[in-house]
Amino acid sequence: MIMVMKKKLIIIGLALVLFWAIFLRLYYISDQSVWMDEAYSLAIAQDIVEQGYPLAGSGEVVWRSPMYHFLLAGATYFRGDAILAGRLLSVLLGIATIIVISIIAKYWFSNRVAIITFVVMSFSYWEIAWSRQVRMYMLLQLLFWLALFLYDCWLQGKKKLLIWMMIITILTIMTHQFGYLVIFAFILLVVIKKLFNSSLKPGYLVTIFVSTILGMIISSVILVRIFFYNGPLVNYWNHYSNYIMNEQLALIILAVFGIWLLIKRGKVEQALWLSAIFLVGFGVLSYAVPLLHYRYLFFLFPAVVMLTAVAVDWLLSRSYLGWAVVVIFTVAYSGFVFLPQSNYALESDSNDSYLSYKSFTPQPDFKSAYEFLSNQQVDALITPYPAITRLYSTNLDDYSLYVDPTGRDDIMPEREIYTGVEYIDAETFEKMNIGEKNVYVLIDTLAKYRLSNSLLEMIEESKQVYRTDSGPWSELILYRL
Repeated sequence: MIMVMKKKLIIIGLALVLFWAIFLRLYYISDQSVWMDEAYSLAIAQDIVEQGYPLAGSGEVVWRSPMYHFLLAGATYFRGDAILAGRLLSVLLGIATIIVISIIAKYWFSNRVAIITFVVMSFSYWEIAWSRQVRMYMLLQLLFWLALFLYDCWLQGKKKLLIWMMIITILTIMTHQFGYLVIFAFILLVVIKKLFNSSLKPGYLVTIFVSTILGMIISSVILVRIFFYNGPLVNYWNHYSNYIMNEQLALIILAVFGIWLLIKRGKVEQALWLSAIFLVGFGVLSYAVPLLHYRYLFFLFPAVVMLTAVAVDWLLSRSYLGWAVVVIFTVAYSGFVFLPQSNYALESDSNDSYLSYKSFTPQPDFKSAYEFLSNQQVDALITPYPAITRLYSTNLDDYSLYVDPTGRDDIMPEREIYTGVEYIDAETFEKMNIGEKNVYVLIDTLAKYRLSNSLLEMIEESKQVYRTDSGPWSELILYRL
């Protein structure tokens, strides 16, 4: 009787947690302005809706993350408000991820670990923030871990899951280029199982295991340089490590403790597999991927959460002392959200960071700027992001300012890729015949860094009529020429 009551209380508690997790993700979900990458995803989805495939306004076919963008196109097709529809899709994927990762934790570890995983995923700032963005990272995280779970089940003899495992694996790779790392994760599990069924000495086992991890990282560097990028070698290890130490240190400490507990209990395969998945992903992002964005770590986050849950489960079984440690950790850790908020700042280095090369995610308040413009007489508008203009205005920009988001390509194309709006250079800008027209230029922090000095100086000579600053790297200024 007591066990039945306890089970009912747990179910009620989890239902309340899920309800609050959904509420946190839905709270004023349309309030925060669209940022650059969201606008690009919505532009691709709109092209799919209109053309049947991602034929952009520039005439280029944009086959980026096709699985996500076709799914997003379906969501926006059935609902008029594209921004809201896209964000609701991410909320749905985020809730599905909480449930799926918790089920995985139950099968790999225990019911208690699954419950703790459920709670951590529900209130994680990182999970909530990306569940509110029109981007593919939530879908990538969901499919990546579902593919790993199905693969593990298949190796354990559930042969009927082979077709589903193959389908989910293909969809993972089609969701984002990082999806190919799921293949490395498959290989890692096979290597680990082979090693522990062998009679090799421990020293050889460790050497083979470490060599496998290094080989995957090195092979990724070579493949990227052959097929995608031939610039200077990159090393972002310190950047990603600095981010982890600043933002996720408490979880990392508990995760390491969780690894030790699993090894002590004889569950070495699980400990090594989760650790290796994270290390290979971390290494590939540090040395093979030419762009630096801390959000790239996001799809690996469930590995840290599940290992953390193992440690928390052990602490909670250590009477009052363990509970005290967990309570102190929860209060001290800034990565949880319990009260609703409408704005979520995404990953960026601070302006005063010691790192010479900084990673940032600009989130200017474009929404308020376009609300201001809606009350003005606008004869012409020039911005770096006509895809955002298309979301907030009935008209496209007259010209676009060329701003390469990566900072690596200085060659200005003729038109902006997503909308086909013509780019304007400094010479053409200087010769513009404005006359009595009301011409506005809207630029943000990123544009100020990436525009040519001559063009920026001409813009800044004009009258500043509106300014907003919504956070690091997110200043937005409107000029009237």
